[in-house]
Amino acid sequence: MRSALALLFVLSAAVSLAPAPPPPSRPPIAVHPTHVRFGRHPFESNTLRSFTVSNQSSEALLITIEQVRVGDDFSPGQIESTCTLGESLLPAGQECEHVVGFRPSEFFGGHETAEMRVVARDLQGTELASQRVRLSGTGF
Repeated sequence: MRSALALLFVLSAAVSLAPAPPPPSRPPIAVHPTHVRFGRHPFESNTLRSFTVSNQSSEALLITIEQVRVGDDFSPGQIESTCTLGESLLPAGQECEHVVGFRPSEFFGGHETAEMRVVARDLQGTELASQRVRLSGTGF
């Protein structure tokens, strides 16, 4: 009995001295919103909306904004964008904005959707994270 208690004491002491697991790490980027809703707009009207990419890491990141599936009525990479289509450098703790236009045409009338992707890489080119961004709007 005494050796069992001693063993229990040693085991509990070892468990209490074990290092705590590291806290869960934040992803290196945050994208907001991940669904850009344009709403309902008359045909041939032009509307701009945007999403923001934030570098949450302590290092500069290469940010790539890709068009995964984007129809003709959506136009990513508007001139007002501070993070453009393709690759750009985003310093630690900074954010940039990507502006998308929506100009519904009668040819594609009705509800439309599109998808973009934001990829974060370190300066050596290793992919660290990616986030999809949905676009939606309706022409009438």
